[in-house]
Amino acid sequence: MSKTSPTDLFYNKQLLYKMKSTLLILFFFAYSIANAQTDSSTVSIHQPVNTDSVYEKPDVEAQFPGGEQKWNKFIQTAIERNIDDLVDDKKSRGTCILKFIVDTNGIVSALRITTLNGTVLGKTSSAAILNGPNWIPATINGVKVKSVRIQKVTFRVTRG
Repeated sequence: MSKTSPTDLFYNKQLLYKMKSTLLILFFFAYSIANAQTDSSTVSIHQPVNTDSVYEKPDVEAQFPGGEQKWNKFIQTAIERNIDDLVDDKKSRGTCILKFIVDTNGIVSALRITTLNGTVLGKTSSAAILNGPNWIPATINGVKVKSVRIQKVTFRVTRG
């Protein structure tokens, strides 16, 4: 067996140290590359918005100009104009649900009465929406889009 001199041991330790350092650097480099490729929380990419599509869940829903308070006043006025017919029509009691599209200019189209169809409440509510002002369009990423809007109108008769 050959005897190892102290000088040989020194060079072997130095070589081993260099190899460990190189492996550690390579490992860190490989980890950094792999981690950078899978970390999606640092990049935010917005998909282009198709303004020809009709969206069911936009970022911001289409709304009546002036908001909920103005809508309530608007529909109340329409109901008051037809109050006698509404009271006489027993089927008009309850909630009428209307579904329609609001385009990028706020114009209402494709209105469907989904509940209480054929009632005075359904006719009054749909006429008010179709003949009323343009709505404020929905938006996605700040871009105006066509969207589906569901609007409820409730009519109750209370005895005093």
